[in-house]
Parts: sequence; structure tokens; C-alpha cells
Amino acid sequence: MSNPRRRLVAAAAAAVLAAGVTLSGAATAVTDPVNGPYPQVHGEMVTGIPSTPSCTDTIVSGYRFHNTAYGSDAPFTGDYVPTCAGPWSKVVLTMSANVHTGTQFDRIGDVLIGGVEMLHMTTPEGEAGETDWTIQRDVTAYSTVLATRQPTYFIIGNQTDSTYTGDFYGTLSLTFYAADANNRAPAGPDEVLGLNSAVDRGLPTRSGDQPVASAVTIPVNTTTLTAEVFASGHGAEEEDWWNAPFACLTGGIPYREVGISIDGQLAGIAPVYPTIYTGGYGPDFWRPIPSPRALDLRPYVFDLSPWIGELTDGDPHTFAIAAIGQGGCAGYWFLGGNLLVTTNKANRGRTTGAITSYAAPAQPTSTSLGQQSNTASDRTTSAHHLDVVGSLRPAGAKVPTTVHVVEDMSNTATDAALDVDSDWTWDSSTTRTTGATTSTSSQHSTYELIRTGPTWSLTDNQDTTSTDGGVTRTTSLRDSMNTAGPVIGITGLVGASQESWRYSTSDGLCVDHELASAVQNTIVDTVGNSCGPLPALAGS
Repeated sequence: MSNPRRRLVAAAAAAVLAAGVTLSGAATAVTDPVNGPYPQVHGEMVTGIPSTPSCTDTIVSGYRFHNTAYGSDAPFTGDYVPTCAGPWSKVVLTMSANVHTGTQFDRIGDVLIGGVEMLHMTTPEGEAGETDWTIQRDVTAYSTVLATRQPTYFIIGNQTDSTYTGDFYGTLSLTFYAADANNRAPAGPDEVLGLNSAVDRGLPTRSGDQPVASAVTIPVNTTTLTAEVFASGHGAEEEDWWNAPFACLTGGIPYREVGISIDGQLAGIAPVYPTIYTGGYGPDFWRPIPSPRALDLRPYVFDLSPWIGELTDGDPHTFAIAAIGQGGCAGYWFLGGNLLVTTNKANRGRTTGAITSYAAPAQPTSTSLGQQSNTASDRTTSAHHLDVVGSLRPAGAKVPTTVHVVEDMSNTATDAALDVDSDWTWDSSTTRTTGATTSTSSQHSTYELIRTGPTWSLTDNQDTTSTDGGVTRTTSLRDSMNTAGPVIGITGLVGASQESWRYSTSDGLCVDHELASAVQNTIVDTVGNSCGPLPALAGS
């Protein structure tokens, strides 16, 4: 960038920040959008933090990731040693990192403790200035793992050369919040089993178009079984949602799913929502606010309980994770996951049962509504349906339990030159019936991506509902973002983005996090509990 343009951009940033001080209600140091530093902010938050005393275990501080992707440097491996006494009402993992100097790509990272995947992430793409960011994730569900000493694996898969010179320095800690009469330790799984056997000193499990399989022995007295699957596409697979001929020159469909199979039978499916990593189409779009999910590639969750009766024979069974629909894109995937197991505390005998109904085509349907070869525009639709019923009887139970799981995915994608409009929907439900007693749980997720020239709009929503014993509980997550890069002649140098993240429950919890930026500077960063309308930005 020439010096005159440097001065022009800096002047625009200063002007925007002057307005931003009033809007955000707090003075903010101006970041030079050319030279940084580039602190990252994002809307996603850990909610329901209790006011009880807390205790923090720092596993590693300031670990240097230099050539940890394919080079000579090992990732961090060490032991997590618990020092915080339980019981705990909530456990929060914090990963913070920075690039002191140098330019660097957006890189992939993972945190595993006791073989259990606790965080799958990508990093900000930095330039010749300091970049820092923090990710927090609620890991209370893994409390049984964290109760004892565990091997820890922490990687940011960095690579340096004469161009990409930046080193990442990462810190990893766990904060434990005490339980009391009002904040009791929540009921969680009795055991967590990692599906990450192929993770080694280089990178997390990498897969082209082949499944990643693990042999697992399920406890014989299992009563519920849930899978978490972490999946991210890279290379040309980062743009699978952008239809041929733009991303996948040899064809394929603009739709990906992640699936988990048990002994060769498809047992759970979810659409892989597109994540625009911080280097995608230029980092100016995603600095300082990244695309939803980019820094925390949170897992997709499947109820595998119908299969319990066939898994509790004491023998190992094959759980395989795969990207479904890949074809035509020369890319690859990182895949991993966990199994969350609840056992029969009243009886250690075997839970018996079998699959009684099964309908799950191996591949989604795809209909091309326009030409999909070398044309300027096209439109496709994709869908997939899974319906599984299983019967299981815990040892000592008088009657069996019927578990019915239904999952439905759909996607409609329209591409025209640089303009893209794609919508994904994922519905899943579980109905458990024991005699005259029925409990239900369901989730409804939608994801929308709209690109119009230099502007992007991303919406990531999820609602959950559960009914048990006549009590219904709901949660609602809303995450929306609009962004445009600072492109001369299109946005008049003043690139801007805005994110609204909101989470609420039927128990009365309500958290909203509002962010806005201009010319790579944060001008709004407010957290409240009103879940009210998004405040208008100056000039909007």
C-alpha cells in the first residue's frame, strides 16, 4: 500500500473512531488498519457464569508455536493436573493467543485433554502487527475427565517461511466455579470417550474423502449415548458452498454434511455450516470481528441412543466420522469428536435392545435447477433424512424404552458471479417412551449466507426445546453479522462490520452482545441482558 493511501486510511480510521467513542460510550485507542495492532473481538460468550468462588488451573502459558504444522517443532504436550477441588457448577476453558510480530496465515488449532476434544479453532490472519484474541468454551460436560490427571495436547498448526514469519504464543487454562445450594453441579455424562485416535504430534486428524474411524468399547450399562463431531473443511473445501464453476472446477454439489456411522451404518447427519475463516477473501472483511464460528468451530451433536442395545456387548465397535457430499473440490477435512455416555447407576448389568426401524440413505439428494457446469449462474437444492428407532432395556428395568431419533437437513443455493444466497436448515428430535411416560427434545438450526459483491451477511440461529415430566425448557441463540471490506471505489475506504449475538432461556437467562467496527477498529462492544433491538449505528 502506498504512503498516500496509508495516510488516507489512517485519517479515515481516526474520523470513524472519533464517532465511535460517543457511540460505544468508552474511549478506544485507534488501531492503524495498515500496521495494527489487530486485537480480535467476537460475539460468542459463555453464559450462566455463577457468582460462586472460582479457581483457575493454568496448563501452559505463552507456548511458542513456530513450525508445528509440518515442521520440526512439536505442539504442546503435557499433563493437566487438577488443583481445584469440586464439586463445580461450571467449568470454562480459556485459550488466549497472540502474534507479537510478523505476518501469518489463519491457522488451525485444537485442544484435547485426556483424548477428549475440547476446542477446535482457527486463528486470525495477522499482518505485520500484533494480533491477540481469546476463546472461551463451556466444558462443564467434561467434568469427569477433568477430575483426574490427564495428558493434554494443544496445537496451533503454524508454519513459517520467508513470507509468513509470525509465531503464535498460546496460553491455556481452566476456570472452575464452585457449586452451592443455588448453583449445583449439573447432571452430566458419566464418561466421555474421545474419537481422536489418529491425533499425533503434527495436526488433528486429517481426512480427504475417507472416514476417520475409531474402535470404541461402550460401557455395558449405558442408558444414553450422545456424539459430538468437530468438522472443518480446508483448501478448496473451504468454499464448497460456492457452486461450480467457481470453487469446484470439476463439478460436485455446493453442500456438505458431516456424518457419523456405527459399524458401517449411518447413525447421525448434520449440514456443515460454511465458516469464512479470517483469511477468506481478504482479512479486512473479518478484522476485528470474525465470521460466526470461525474462532470456535463448535461441534455438531447427535443422539445415538437407539443404538445402545447393539453396542453394550463388551466388544469394540467402529465409530466413523466422514464428510458427506465431497466431490470435485481438491480439499480436505479435519474431523474428530467425542462420545458422551450416561450409565445405569442402579445396576451395572447390561442394557439390552436392538434397532427396530431404520431409514437413512447414505447420500443426500441433490437437484440441479439450473446448469451446473461452466455457466454464470446456477441453483441447486439438497436434502437428507434420517429416521431411526431403537428399543433398549436397562438391567433391572420392568419395561423397555423406545428411542426415536429423526434428523432432517436441507439447503438451497443460488450462485451468480460474485453473488451468493444460500440457506441451510437442520432439524433433529428425540422421543423417549417408557411405558406411559414420554420425554422429548428437539433442535431447529438455520444458517444463511448472502454475498453481494463486497458485502456479506451471515445468520446463525438455533432453538432447542425439551419436555420431561411435564416441564418444558427452551433456549434460543441468535447470531447475525454484516460486513464489508475497505475497498477503494466500492465502500469508500470505510469498511465496516456489525455483529449481534443473543442467547436466552425459558429460565430467564438473557445475554446480548453487540459489536460494531469500522476500518478494522472496534467502535461498539457492549454486553447486556435486555435482548432488545440492535442499536442503530451512526449514519445507518
